[in-house]
Amino acid sequence: MNRVRPYIPLIGFVVPTVVVGYGFVIPRSCIAGVNELTIGFGTTILGVVFTYVAGQRAALPKGVCTKPPFRVRVARAINRQAASPSGWFGRLLGFIWPREHGRLNAEVLDALDVHPGQRVLEIGSGTGHAVQEAARRARGGHVLGVDVSQLMADVARDRNRRGIALGEVDVRVADVADLYLDGATFDRIFSVHCISF
Repeated sequence: MNRVRPYIPLIGFVVPTVVVGYGFVIPRSCIAGVNELTIGFGTTILGVVFTYVAGQRAALPKGVCTKPPFRVRVARAINRQAASPSGWFGRLLGFIWPREHGRLNAEVLDALDVHPGQRVLEIGSGTGHAVQEAARRARGGHVLGVDVSQLMADVARDRNRRGIALGEVDVRVADVADLYLDGATFDRIFSVHCISF
């Protein structure tokens, strides 16, 4: 509505002018078809519209009636995908992230000092690379990965098929704010690059 509001006076002028001009004035002049009168009238209305729109764009603060700059729209789209990847772009992120976050994931797991038999929770498990490494370190224990993205959960499940078959790994689609763990406890909990989302 904020985008339309500045143009309400223009609509209020153009609609009645067109109705009166083309509905009453031109037909009563007994001149039918396209002629000097109809062209002149139409040109006047177009001139008013262009002048009004140009004036509004010049007078209003930047961004009121325009789209955000292209780079801002691209950044927003990437952030939405990073928060919950989907589609082909989500798959692209799933290809990039393990290469980008692999070292940090290893450092986090080193700092957590995961031992065999422990229960580990990863919040924002993405492609499941860190879940796989946590399961290797906690062999005989249990690792749960949680992600809001169905695509990422599917990728993580595929990567951790063996651990899932052994009952040592589980991957769920859920928002951590609504995660129902039925009283489950964990020895280690970690999350990498998710707090901003």
